[in-house]
Amino acid sequence: MGLSAHVLEAPQTVIGYGMHDCDKRIEVHVGAGQTDRLLKLSNRKSQLLSSSMAPPHFSLSNWTLIAEHWETPTNRSDASVISEKHNATNNLHKLVSWKSIQGFQNASGVGYYTTKLTWLPASNVNVTADGAYLKLPKVTHALRVAVNGEYLPPVDYNAPRMDISKYLHTGQNEILAVVPTTMWNYIRSIFLDITNGGVSSYLVQAGSSYWPSMTDNGLIGNEEVDPIVKLEIEL
Repeated sequence: MGLSAHVLEAPQTVIGYGMHDCDKRIEVHVGAGQTDRLLKLSNRKSQLLSSSMAPPHFSLSNWTLIAEHWETPTNRSDASVISEKHNATNNLHKLVSWKSIQGFQNASGVGYYTTKLTWLPASNVNVTADGAYLKLPKVTHALRVAVNGEYLPPVDYNAPRMDISKYLHTGQNEILAVVPTTMWNYIRSIFLDITNGGVSSYLVQAGSSYWPSMTDNGLIGNEEVDPIVKLEIEL
């Protein structure tokens, strides 16, 4: 059976909804907020959501980036070798483009980002949490996320926000984000050496001023963990 009512209006503190095995209730995921406001239902019922229901959001830090980057073989005329694969590690205090990381400027491949999340967050007798949402910055190409070795369902890489509640356990949790990059930054660094039948490409012949610029690669921006309280609201 379908729900007998639905949410018409919700404050910004509502950041998600969950499934419930009863069609007479709806599960609302409420984060921290500034003001008390009403959640309004289509059946004219309402629920006051308190601003002190969940702990405040917090950021993750001390990311480790392992960049699996691919380069041409030493002998570029040897067609039996597709590429040479290398791994490089960098510790990041914030998520920046590979262009801004020493030694990664011309790297292209796949980035494996890991960090630790301590759960539960600091709380008091009036504030607790039933779970959390993880928000990551928009990525250009694709994104996979795992918590404690378990991959989450596909996410919208244009606005990555995911409910990680069921993957968390008390204490230290490992977050992994896998982000591929374009090959252009590396290709750009060897562009003058690339020929086809001994002839350079038209872009090389035209001059570097016609080359596309370097691209931003990887996770870039701010991430956030939003603790939530799960409320069951009668319809």
